Parts: sequence; structure tokens; C-alpha cells
Amino acid sequence: MTQAQINTPSPLERKAPSHTLSPLAGEAPIHTPSPLAGDVPIHTPSPLAGEVPIHTPSPLAGEGRDGGSPTQCWDGGVHKQRWHVIRSKPRAESTARAQLERQGFRVYFPQLVKPARVRGRWLDRIEPLFPRYLFLALDAHTQSLAPARSTLGVSNIVRFGNEYATVTHEVIEGLMRRADPQTGLHHLEQPVFRCGGKVRILEGPFERLEGVFERYEGEERALILLDVLGGANRVRVPLDQLLPVPAN
Repeated sequence: MTQAQINTPSPLERKAPSHTLSPLAGEAPIHTPSPLAGDVPIHTPSPLAGEVPIHTPSPLAGEGRDGGSPTQCWDGGVHKQRWHVIRSKPRAESTARAQLERQGFRVYFPQLVKPARVRGRWLDRIEPLFPRYLFLALDAHTQSLAPARSTLGVSNIVRFGNEYATVTHEVIEGLMRRADPQTGLHHLEQPVFRCGGKVRILEGPFERLEGVFERYEGEERALILLDVLGGANRVRVPLDQLLPVPAN
């Protein structure tokens, strides 16, 4: 042909129509990132993630159900816990108690009303129920025994080997129940003088003699059986002139 024919491109030679790229094409459509993509979606941390969610501790995690101090056990408002045994210096129980309480410790110091002869008369004296010993309630999660060891009036904290000696709350509660509800003091359950018990006369015409206590005669005297003048004789003696003789 001398004159080029008008060339009509074949379907394969025609210009391709506008192309919409697929995800596999060079240009990606608008991309919504997945957890595996470069952009990470808003993350809600789990307990295994780097950020830990707000934690509500259980009773085993250190706080009680009532939100109190760690490892506390409550029963009707009474704190049940073990009490440590404190040994004071001689005649320093009251000093040790006062100083420990000033540091925020709860201390129980049981005391006893005990008759004693003072200047020729019997008077009630307040003495320790357990001389040189006090009881201290400790919360090991919020308190330390270290300050107690160096407290004025304290000799040491009682141990059994490497372990501190402790007393249960039930024991302490039992001691508290036995005390006078008004004064908190303990009283002797038995009278000073018992029927048939030996006594010594401290003053008067029968001074230094020993006899047998028979009975009380009113509030200030007692009937005593004495072996004098070759026979047994009953005499009335003021109570403040008598002293119990310990049984052998």
C-alpha cells in the first residue's frame, strides 16, 4: 500500500481504561490498619500488656474486705491478731507501757489488786499480774517492732529461738473479761486468810506466835486457834496484825 491506512488500534493496543487498584496493586486503597499493620489501633491493656489495669485487691492481696489495714481480721469490731510479749526492766512496766502507747502501739498491761501490809495495816496495792511482762498488738504490714526494742523501760521482746513469742487475741480477751469491768483490775478469787490455814501474829501479846485461822469475826477481826499454855485456845486478833504463812 502506498498510503498508510488509518490504523485502528486493536483492543490490546487501545489505551486502558481508568484503573482501580486492588490491594495487590502498587497503590493501596484507603487503608484501615489492623493489629498487624504498622499503625496500632487504640489499645485496651490487659493484665499481660505493659500497662496494668486498675487493680482491686482481694482479701488475700493484703487488704481485708472492709478496706482496713492489711491482714486484719475483724469480728464485731474487735481486731483479732496475735500479741507480742514484751519484757520490761525491773519495776518499769508502767513506764514501758506509757512510752509504747506514745508511739502508737496498742498495749495490754494486766494488773492485780493485792492486799499488802503497810505500816502495820493491810492495804490494797496494785501490782502487775505478770511482773515485768506486757502484751503488744502489732500489725506487721504497717508497724515495726524495731522502735519497741529501744523504748524506755523495755528490756527485750520475748523470743522462742528465732521466732517472737506471741499470744492469741482469744487469750488476751479472756484476761480482759476476768478483770473488773469498772477498773480493769484483777482481784484475788480467794480471801487472804483461809479456814484451816496457818497465820503468824505480828503485834500484841501473842506477837510472833503461829496459829490456825478459824473464821472472820466481823470485818476487822479473826478467830485464831493458838497452842499456848499447854492447850489450844481461841483468841480474837485484828486482821491487820495477821500474816498468812505459806504452806510447805
